[in-house]
Amino acid sequence: MESVTSEYAKLQESINDLGIMISGSLERQREEMQRSHKSQLRKAQIEVDNLRLEKTRLEESIAKNERACLLEKERDWYKKEALHLDKVLQQIKAKHKDVTDKFDECEQDRSFLKEQVEKVTNQNWIMEKKLKALGVDLKILFAETTNQRYTAEHGIIDPGYGDENDAHNAQPETDFLNEDIHHKVKEADDKKYEA
Repeated sequence: MESVTSEYAKLQESINDLGIMISGSLERQREEMQRSHKSQLRKAQIEVDNLRLEKTRLEESIAKNERACLLEKERDWYKKEALHLDKVLQQIKAKHKDVTDKFDECEQDRSFLKEQVEKVTNQNWIMEKKLKALGVDLKILFAETTNQRYTAEHGIIDPGYGDENDAHNAQPETDFLNEDIHHKVKEADDKKYEA
């Protein structure tokens, strides 16, 4: 009986030792599993953080690409507009040059005509002075050169009015009159040079 009790005590002690060993082993395994699980969680968290960073980077890259595309479109539009405005500017410059050339030409013509008018006016003044010196009545001369009749009473009379015979008689021989005027002017100049 004592041997059975002794064996039972040994068995009980062995079971207790085995339970302690199993408990220790399970505790170690649980701790290892917890450490492993924590390590995996940390790795997963790191991967999640990396993925979030990558997502943010990609979003920023997409935003930059969209902005770049928008800027490229704006650049193309401004370039097209600049080319159009440059073409318009060239046309305006060409028109401005044409207008300036025409203005210069008109200015030259005006200056030339002004000189001619001044010369003719001066010549007319000299001619009028010489005719007055020769005793030629300018009113009668004007009436004769314009195929009109002059009377002291009525002044210059258009041959289209009044008697047709008077109008016909009032028309002078213009060529003869001009030759006579030039002859008289030449005589006056000759006399002036002789004096």
